[in-house]
Parts: sequence; C-alpha cells; structure tokens
Amino acid sequence: MSESTASTRASEPGRYLTFRLDGEIYGVPILDIREIIEVQEISPVPLSSPWVRGVINLRGRVLPVVDPKIRFGLAPVEPSDLTVIIVLQASGGRPFGMLVDEVLEVQRPTLSDASEPPDLATDHQEFLAGFGRVRDQLVFLLDPSSLHVH
Repeated sequence: MSESTASTRASEPGRYLTFRLDGEIYGVPILDIREIIEVQEISPVPLSSPWVRGVINLRGRVLPVVDPKIRFGLAPVEPSDLTVIIVLQASGGRPFGMLVDEVLEVQRPTLSDASEPPDLATDHQEFLAGFGRVRDQLVFLLDPSSLHVH
C-alpha cells in the first residue's frame, strides 16, 4: 500500500475491529474482515516464513494463518480460550487468517482520532496504517495487506 493510500485509509471514519496482541490494542478495517473463527489445528508448512504458522482447512479451502506477534518480533501467540483467527482479505489480495490473543469490539474512530503513523525507527512501521484512540487508549491501526502471505 502506498504511503498516501495508507494515511488516507487510516484517516477515513470507517469502523475497525479491535483486538489484543501482547497487551496492546490493534485494529483492522472491518471491510477487510471475512469472518472470525475459533482456533483449530494449524498444519505447519515446511520452509515458510517464521511468522506463517501454517495452514488450516476452512470449509474445504486451504487458508494460510499468520502470527502478527512473530512478524512484529514478539513471542508467538499462545492459544487460550480467548484466542481466535480473524480471516482477512485486503482489497485485491487472497484471504488469510491472523491469530490474535483476544477480540475486543468494533470501533469507529473519528477523523481527529486517527492519524498518520509517525516516522518510527522500528520495523513495525511498515505494518501500520495509523493510530487511533479508544477511551483514552492508543490503538495501532494495521494495514492488513502488509501482513498477507505473498
């Protein structure tokens, strides 16, 4: 996604599904979400990227599942009763699953709540579409296309 598209998208007054990863709150546009499913057995794929946990069978379709925590350099998602797979399909991309620690709620940030990501000297910036606030908590707005399995 281009820089101008990412910043425009982050400032749109759309709705975002918020979820927790390693104690922090993240969000993805609900327009990119196909469904939310329970964690099921994930079959590892040899020689895949470390952040690709493997594939699942979703109603007869093979779906890759990524772990954004590994992609961000954190410890892998540890499955719990709250862990789910969010099935995403960013515009023009193929569907994929994303493991998250816990789904929270759908939020609609206003234009003043979302902002273009600052120039951070981290590897995380390429995944961010912007920032928002929900009840005085910072929400990292992710660009789902940056997490997609290529």
